[in-house]
Amino acid sequence: MFKFSKSSLEKDEKSHYSSKVANILLFCDDDETVFLIKRSDNVSHPGQWCAPGGHLESNESFAEAAIREAHEEVGRLPKIQKKLDKNIIIDDGKKIVTYVCLVPLKDKEKWTPVLNDESEECKWFHIDEIPEKTFNTIKNIIFALPSLIRKAKYAAYLA
Repeated sequence: MFKFSKSSLEKDEKSHYSSKVANILLFCDDDETVFLIKRSDNVSHPGQWCAPGGHLESNESFAEAAIREAHEEVGRLPKIQKKLDKNIIIDDGKKIVTYVCLVPLKDKEKWTPVLNDESEECKWFHIDEIPEKTFNTIKNIIFALPSLIRKAKYAAYLA
């Protein structure tokens, strides 16, 4: 089983951007679903769906922030089989890093997220049924998931 930790995600990265955001996109290949949270009225972009995550704190790496923010927003994470991808987007001085992590169906079904006040709802969505009000950065990653899975399976086949 993949151990989700800072060292398993990236080297300690402390780069300088005006804004730095880290997310964890949980993906279950068994039923082709992704886990998203709906932002509450207590935070910016209310009503938008997104992956758990948020801004980096001082001297925090992207991996550290992704793990901390996910724990704050949904409680303990489900067991993660492996990290499939690390997606980096730089837009107008803002750096957004999204870790795409594979969650087996049996662990998805056992997991119960506990939302904080930053989210009003959470749900596993089929990759073909993503809500309209989902951040475009997350939509683009979800759109690429089928090819990412094919690539990972092919690499495993060659190994």
